[in-house]
Amino acid sequence: MTRYSYVPKVNKVDFYTFETIGGKIPQLVAESNHTFTPNSLSLLEITSIIRRRKLCELLLSIEFTIDSYGLINYYCDASPDELVRFQHLQLLLNEYNDKEAIEFIQNTMDFYKKHEKELEFIRTGQTVNENLYEELEAKIDFVNPLYNSTVKLDAEIRKQPDDFCFDENGESIDPNYTGVLHKKHTDGTIEIEYHIKNGHVNGECMEYYPDGKHKKLVLFEHGNQRKVLKRWNAQGELLGGN
Repeated sequence: MTRYSYVPKVNKVDFYTFETIGGKIPQLVAESNHTFTPNSLSLLEITSIIRRRKLCELLLSIEFTIDSYGLINYYCDASPDELVRFQHLQLLLNEYNDKEAIEFIQNTMDFYKKHEKELEFIRTGQTVNENLYEELEAKIDFVNPLYNSTVKLDAEIRKQPDDFCFDENGESIDPNYTGVLHKKHTDGTIEIEYHIKNGHVNGECMEYYPDGKHKKLVLFEHGNQRKVLKRWNAQGELLGGN
C-alpha cells in the first residue's frame, strides 16, 4: 500500500509566534516545504491531512485574489482550472460546515453562469463599454466572507494541530504549550527568546543582535505585541522604549 509523503511539517517556534509577525497558521501549513510520512497514522488519517492542507492552500489563494482584485476581475482573469479550484474549495469547506463561505461560493458560481457572456466580453476586450464592469459589479448583492473563513480555520488549527501538521521533528504540536522557545539567526545564535503561555506568546520577550547583545525587549499579551519596553543600539547602548 502506498503511503503519501505529504503531511506538512512546520517549525513549532513559527507555529506559536506566527500571529505576532503578520501571518496566520493556515499559511504555514499551506506553504510548508517539508513533508513526511508519519508511521503512527493510517492512510485514511494521512489522506485527511492532505485534504485539509489543500483547504488551507485554496482558501488563502482565492481569498487573497478576490479581496485584492474584486470578484469581477477574478472571473475575468480566471482560467477554467481556476474555476474548478473554486468549486473544489466549496467541497472542502463542507468538513467544517462553513455555511457562509459555501453559500458565497454557490452565489458567485451562479452569478458567473448568469453573466458569462458579459464577463467574456470584458475578458476578451470585445467591448469598449466602460460601464459594463460597473453594471456587473452593482449586481453583486452578496458579501465575501472568505477572510472570516481563514480566521475560523486558523482557530481550528491552533485547537487541533495534529489534524493539519506536525513540528519540524515530526512530533505532535501541543496547542497549550507553556515554556520558552528560541528563534535563531542563521549562524545558530539566539535571535529572539519567546515566552509561551498556553500556546501564545506572552510576557516580556528579548530580541538579540547576532553578537549576543540585547536589541529589543518587547511585551506580548496573548500573542499580540503590546509595546516595546527597551531598545539598544548595536554598541549595546540603551535607547529607551517606544
